[in-house]
Amino acid sequence: MNLEGFVSYCETPGVGATGKGTSYRNAIQYLCDYLKISVYSFSSADLNIIKQKESEITYSGSDLYKDLMKYLTSNGRSSYLRNGFIRAALPYFYDYCKLQHI
Repeated sequence: MNLEGFVSYCETPGVGATGKGTSYRNAIQYLCDYLKISVYSFSSADLNIIKQKESEITYSGSDLYKDLMKYLTSNGRSSYLRNGFIRAALPYFYDYCKLQHI
């Protein structure tokens, strides 16, 4: 998958994420890195993993959220989770994947 295409999709007028494409791309990249999902060979199975874990990813009381926060903090990227960029990026990412027939 080309995440630059995701940036372009987010920046498309009418999509609703103008000015946030790069941040959303980074949020998805960091989430995939944590989940050990390659964005270069991204498949519907990978998308399903993210969808199945979404509530844990977005709920600050979950063990997965806490572990993801530790992972992102160790990489200097905790703001992507703490400030809600990962949660905000997911609906746009799902729409983009649908357009890409994933």
